[in-house]
Amino acid sequence: MVGTGIIFIGYALLPEAYRFSRALILLGMGWIAIAYLISRLTLHIIGIKAYNLNPDKSKRIAIIGTSGEYERVNNLLKQTSINSSFIGFISADKNGTNHANYVGTIEQIEEVIEIYKINEVIFCVLAIFHPKESLITCIHLYLLMLILKLHLRKSFHHWK
Repeated sequence: MVGTGIIFIGYALLPEAYRFSRALILLGMGWIAIAYLISRLTLHIIGIKAYNLNPDKSKRIAIIGTSGEYERVNNLLKQTSINSSFIGFISADKNGTNHANYVGTIEQIEEVIEIYKINEVIFCVLAIFHPKESLITCIHLYLLMLILKLHLRKSFHHWK
């Protein structure tokens, strides 16, 4: 629509000898709009997930941190309009914890993502960051986030 408006503005600036029918411009815009809608509908009917007209908006979230941080972030999520079908707690402590929503430790993160089909991970930085090892911890956190990004992308393509 915006492109058609720009074409009409350019069309109006042309000399009369170079102007053709405005109907051709409108028919071209109509054809493109109809072709776009038909292609989207066809891809939806075929079942390609990226073109689903009614996508499942629910998120499967994992929160990494301490149990206190989990409760704080979980309460914040409940106050928003986020539609989540699952919110799991991943302990930053290697020993784990006794919590109702506990699903694993930070070292089991790949398995947790695969088993629970997590599509969003929230890091509570206070539980992961230690001032004595700040550079090493930051590098470890960055590498962990890269691994998660690759794993989530691979999992997303696997679910299509």
